[in-house]
Amino acid sequence: MLHPLNSLLQSAQAEGVASAWQAAVVGPGVQWAGQGGVAWPGGPEVREDTRFDLASVTKAAATTLVGLVLAGRGVFRLDAPLARFTGRAHHEAVPLRAMLGHRSGLRAWSPLFAAAREHPGCRGLYPGQSGGVDRALARALTVEAALAVPPEAPANDARVYSDLNFILLGEVFATLAGQRLDRAFQALVAEPLGLPQTGFCPIGEVPPPEAPVTGVWRPREPAPGQEGLYAVPPQAPTFRPGEVDDDNAWAMGGVAGHAGLFGTALELARLGQALLEELDGAGRLASAEVVAEWLAIDAPDLLPRRSLGFDRPSGPGSTAGPRLGVGPRGGVGHLGFVGAGWWIDLDRRLSCALLTNRTFPTRANTLGIRALRPAFFDACVDLVESR
Repeated sequence: MLHPLNSLLQSAQAEGVASAWQAAVVGPGVQWAGQGGVAWPGGPEVREDTRFDLASVTKAAATTLVGLVLAGRGVFRLDAPLARFTGRAHHEAVPLRAMLGHRSGLRAWSPLFAAAREHPGCRGLYPGQSGGVDRALARALTVEAALAVPPEAPANDARVYSDLNFILLGEVFATLAGQRLDRAFQALVAEPLGLPQTGFCPIGEVPPPEAPVTGVWRPREPAPGQEGLYAVPPQAPTFRPGEVDDDNAWAMGGVAGHAGLFGTALELARLGQALLEELDGAGRLASAEVVAEWLAIDAPDLLPRRSLGFDRPSGPGSTAGPRLGVGPRGGVGHLGFVGAGWWIDLDRRLSCALLTNRTFPTRANTLGIRALRPAFFDACVDLVESR
């Protein structure tokens, strides 16, 4: 008999939600993992060890946890101003805590990659353009473009979910760790927790994994809400597996604080269980007190509620479904633009991960994933409660 979660996800695949998927659930007395589809037309079938682009799950699973480890070691204070690390006067009134809680006043998004796409030293990296192919220059230009963006509102005034927060946090934490963010994540998080298949894929430095393709242009077509901010030049569609979907992260060579992490659903679910163990005092990342502070609700009077670097279930219509994370301790998690979702129910001690490539072949494919995510996470609760 087909497992209920397999049935749900295979039906979603058949309906065109995504051509590839992988999912896992880890909780008390239960561990389940499944997968389906192909990485790209004519490509390999998805396996349990196929790595997916985790997109903005990077913010929580990588950048936030690197910061948590560093904070636990006393390397920085959460209320320190961003300007202390960037040297920019317009960052003086922006505490790191506010950036982790998406209340820094920075705008949601900007096509930072345009600086690299237009520079003669690296514009040859883009299809159909002649010029240099200096990836280090492209990264430096993109980071500089992020540093130059001033806040548009006072910090702590309102929550605006912002990629710029985590692009800058990734650079700050890398500097404090004394190594690039991908290496810091490997040393401070992946190795202590035993996550060999979770990590960044620096473009041109490591063989790209056979990750499901998430798009065919570079830059990708504008996401909903970004129309008119940049143009995609005519180009032949290409499959380039293992390259991060996000254009700002791509311009940064695949290593960025807001996107760039690749991994499997099972390891992501196990990471959630590891965080629950850290709350119990496992001490592989930080003390239980530090972990509890980072996972607690940040600035409770501001909506939507968030923890430091993590999302919180948002009530009716939550992507976590109607039951996951609604107990006294709640839940934490994060979504990824390409179709990823990760939620941890702190009361049920349940960690669930859903990975897809819903943006292939087009980013306009949104309705299916919006319905699938809450249905999947609700079915995960059913799985645990039926045992």
